[in-house]
Amino acid sequence: MFPQLLLNCMYPTLYINCRINEELCGKCCYDTKMPLTKRDVERIKKIGYPEEYFVDRRGRIPRLKNMKGHCVFLDPRTNACIIYPDRPEGCRLYPLIYDEEKDSIVVDPLCPKAHVVPHKLIIELSSALLSLIDRLRNEYLRSR
Repeated sequence: MFPQLLLNCMYPTLYINCRINEELCGKCCYDTKMPLTKRDVERIKKIGYPEEYFVDRRGRIPRLKNMKGHCVFLDPRTNACIIYPDRPEGCRLYPLIYDEEKDSIVVDPLCPKAHVVPHKLIIELSSALLSLIDRLRNEYLRSR
């Protein structure tokens, strides 16, 4: 299956088949530094997780907590996300990331499926990722 863009949902989402040799990769969920918007936090709280369980507030922008070296929502036996339908916006757009040195949206070279993301999807989703980054800045950096 080829990477797909889904826009008929509340959040733009890049769907990639993350299976390698019939097993989920999960590499992006190990030692994650995924930022969380206020909407992400509220959405995950609504499905029953207390904020203290999944939010790391040690920096200026809240991030997903890691537990034993991986995201708290990763099942390490299967590499599946246990909150997949409610995952953070940044997770929905991965492997697209903002490269500060290049000042541009790129495909994360650490993703084993980086080579299958068509340039057209990168262009189509760049505005969604830039909007997410701007929202994070407005929510956490400019309000202080």
